Amino acid sequence: MFKLLDKFSAEKNPSAPAIYKALIFSLVESPVDQTVRELFLTNFQYLFSEVKQIPIGLLIDPLVKSNQVQDTY
Repeated sequence: MFKLLDKFSAEKNPSAPAIYKALIFSLVESPVDQTVRELFLTNFQYLFSEVKQIPIGLLIDPLVKSNQVQDTY
């Protein structure tokens, strides 16, 4: 999905925001498996370095909230 988002962003495809939100949801709601989280974060890092117009705030807010909830357990 990251490659698809990269391609859709370059083409300014109207489906790009929906894919981006689905990826964010998948990261935030993913199991606590550290390997999966690292894979997502690495892909997001690459995506943000390549596609400058993607708003990082849409990822940061739910990710921070998710981490705060996990820290309380």
